[in-house]
Amino acid sequence: MPQGKVVLITGGYDHTIRFWEVQSGSCYRTLQYPDSPINLLRVSPDKRWLAVCGNPHCRLYSNDQATSTHTHQFDGHSTNITGVVFSPDGTAMYTSSEDSTVKGWDMRTNQSIVQLSCSQSVNAVAMRPSGWVLVSGDQGGHVRVWDLRKTNHCMREMMPEGDSAIRSVAFAPDDSVLVAANNAGSFYVWKVSEAPRVEDRAEQRPAFQARPPAAEGQRAARPNGAAQSQSAVRTRYLSGSAVPGTELAVWQVNGQAGDRGTGTGVSESDEDWEGSEEVRARDVLRDAARGTRWYQAVRY
Repeated sequence: MPQGKVVLITGGYDHTIRFWEVQSGSCYRTLQYPDSPINLLRVSPDKRWLAVCGNPHCRLYSNDQATSTHTHQFDGHSTNITGVVFSPDGTAMYTSSEDSTVKGWDMRTNQSIVQLSCSQSVNAVAMRPSGWVLVSGDQGGHVRVWDLRKTNHCMREMMPEGDSAIRSVAFAPDDSVLVAANNAGSFYVWKVSEAPRVEDRAEQRPAFQARPPAAEGQRAARPNGAAQSQSAVRTRYLSGSAVPGTELAVWQVNGQAGDRGTGTGVSESDEDWEGSEEVRARDVLRDAARGTRWYQAVRY
């Protein structure tokens, strides 16, 4: 791995994993994943390992350039893997699947250590930075909070917007909030307190509405400066896909009221944003990895 560099790792329908040096735009390493299209990529907390998930396998690759084949394989799901997350200490990994389960894996033995059953296809999984709380989001609109200290114990179940499918769940790195996004284009923020049973008293903050995607073939306009409600401010859009209108919106959850609108580019000035190197990677993705389905940027 290039030391001190931001590395972008991509994977998609072409069964190929690519490692990009963002500043130069060059692809310096490729790996093949022959079994299926790549659904997910995830780098371990210590940056030593790359988890690559497809249908129905999850494989672990070393980030050492000398190794070109996977070192571990985790089997147990019966169909597409939809989510993957490492424990904070890197000793365990958790995967969600369309088979309505969440499984936990011991990284040292490759054995399954947890199986959580849900009523519908599980689309996303996240782990609290404290390490003992797992959250899943499913096709039926449920956000479930699991206590890993107790076998198969669901501490709390929430349906923020009826049966609108949950597409993504995540904890803030500082353990302050839990966020869930759904098919309706809304995301919900729950404040997480420091109390021992935080999830039993989770406080839901207002929901925020993401911009609807632009119509196919239509170029979206620059942000128009209209007022943004509540306390979420969209700071910019990143375009990392060849599909028109599919962009990543970046939000500042605790910001002041600011602009809301549409846009495919970055703001007029990127110098004040810590992630400007990742922004420039959108051109790499558009030009050289049009089959990209998943990507992650990591500073080494």
